[in-house]
Amino acid sequence: ASLLTGILLGVETGIPADLMDDFSATGTTHIIAISGFNITIIAGIFAGLAQRLFGRRWAVWVAIAGVAVYTVFVGASAAVLRAALMGILYLWGRHLGRATFAPASLAAAAIGMTVLNPYTLWDVGFQLSFTATIGLVLYTGPLERIFERALARFTSAERAQKIVGLVNEALIVTLAAQITTTPIILHYFRLLSLVTLVTNFLILPAQPGVMIWGGVATLLGLVVRPLGRVVGWVAWVFLTYTIEVVRLTARVPFALVPVRMDAGMVWGYYLLLGGLTWYLAQPRERRRRLWISLSSRLETKVLVGASVILLVLAFFAWRGLPDGRLHVVFLDVGQGDAIFIQTPSGRQVLVDGGPSETVLLSQLGRQMPFWDRT
Repeated sequence: ASLLTGILLGVETGIPADLMDDFSATGTTHIIAISGFNITIIAGIFAGLAQRLFGRRWAVWVAIAGVAVYTVFVGASAAVLRAALMGILYLWGRHLGRATFAPASLAAAAIGMTVLNPYTLWDVGFQLSFTATIGLVLYTGPLERIFERALARFTSAERAQKIVGLVNEALIVTLAAQITTTPIILHYFRLLSLVTLVTNFLILPAQPGVMIWGGVATLLGLVVRPLGRVVGWVAWVFLTYTIEVVRLTARVPFALVPVRMDAGMVWGYYLLLGGLTWYLAQPRERRRRLWISLSSRLETKVLVGASVILLVLAFFAWRGLPDGRLHVVFLDVGQGDAIFIQTPSGRQVLVDGGPSETVLLSQLGRQMPFWDRT
């Protein structure tokens, strides 16, 4: 029941702590947070019911009203507002008979939210939601074509398209979102899930069943409780499957590994990703000319190589500079205590070291730059 409440309403307070840890370890906490997926389901339900009851003319207006009420009901966080605004813009465009341009809708939603509250830019939920949507918009289509071409080597093109259609939501969409959200996750949480693609592939197909049957059971339970309980058993099947898969994959060795990514690395990643995306978006002939132009000159090769080396050295030197904050880290050295302190000026202090020198050195190696072993 607590997980169903979390998926439907984004409320995490009743979910057991160990289950939340498993969701975090598998990179699947997004199914508990309200997102565009929830908004799509809500809009579809309201539009479908309104079209049957009032006709097609009123369906869009009822869907917009339903999305607005649902957004307020679940708390209207930054991620929910982004999803709701994009959903409303899509519905409005459909009402006007115009195709919506996803990047424009995303930009409009982001501008509207930051004008009302500039601090939204520093909200982690907004950053993850915004970058995930960018990933879906930019990379879902190209990834689909890559998968289709790869599968077409082993089967017919028609069958390859069908296979990609089956795994699109569970695998390709997840991968597209991971491309743009991983740096932010590593920056804030410093943990990388190695089983997230597999887990999402297994549980995402069950989530429409959770939302639809869970929502129907909740509404029926308000009117006829016994009938709501009967329908709730259908939702229970999907929920149980989700929980068992998450618990199983969370216990895979090295499912979650510590990885640090500071702000400079995040910006560098996005700059490289943006440049690569722009290059690959060019027509094939222009890409070929650009590549020949860059690779045919010896001076260019030397300059590029030297620039890369200097940038790498400058990056590591900059990363090693103190950030003006006090850092206190309690190291896991087994029995005993070990505390690593870095002062705002960059001085390092180790308090105690535990019983094992090998374990201590391993823990210190994770906290200090690779060239600093003083």
